Amino acid sequence: MENSVKSNYLGTKFLLDNLKKDKQNIFKTSETLKSYSIEYINKDVLQKTYYDTPDFYLHQHGIVININVLKGKTKAELVVRYESEKQRIEFLSDIPDTFAIEISAKDSIYSHAEFIADAISELLPYGIEVDGINIVKQCGKVFQIEKKRENYRVINIQGLKCTFSFSTAIYKACLNKNVYKTELLEIDSNTVNKSVDYNTLRKLMVFEFPKLVETDHSDFLIAKKNLM
Repeated sequence: MENSVKSNYLGTKFLLDNLKKDKQNIFKTSETLKSYSIEYINKDVLQKTYYDTPDFYLHQHGIVININVLKGKTKAELVVRYESEKQRIEFLSDIPDTFAIEISAKDSIYSHAEFIADAISELLPYGIEVDGINIVKQCGKVFQIEKKRENYRVINIQGLKCTFSFSTAIYKACLNKNVYKTELLEIDSNTVNKSVDYNTLRKLMVFEFPKLVETDHSDFLIAKKNLM
């Protein structure tokens, strides 16, 4: 898969009662974050579109496909990820769970069916019962999500680099037109070799702020549980 990026996703989502107040409380009172540098990055609007078959065939195998685009940008990211509610079997746990490529914001998944089929075969070594390209052709939009985000870079001296995003999110189902709105704190990291440090940070945040309600790490799972 030429030009694709392989990675393992480290991310946690928390439901917020009041985005503005919770953000101020976390940054001003957290003992854990005193050992971190905190830098404001920007505000943006992230639009995510998830694809699957009408019977969620890919999700049943732990695969999600989505396109991420920042509002106003001409480039987007096509992501194929193993993102199941079930943990991967142990010998697969070290295999990358995400493949991503940069595409045009105007592209559809069908223009990249071969990339998606190859990614599925990498993520599921035992494969699926049908041809990967054919199953992509049967996919349509199932969920659309828009997040208005305020992003911060959070780094400690041990080298753990995270992004804290405070988001107002709107989840929409393309199949039944249901809508779910919420406010989130999302903590993401791409420093995969620091997964132990990341999980320590996550646990300390929960301990310090018991009102933070940890929800599904996946936007797809949040959408499916609240919209279907």
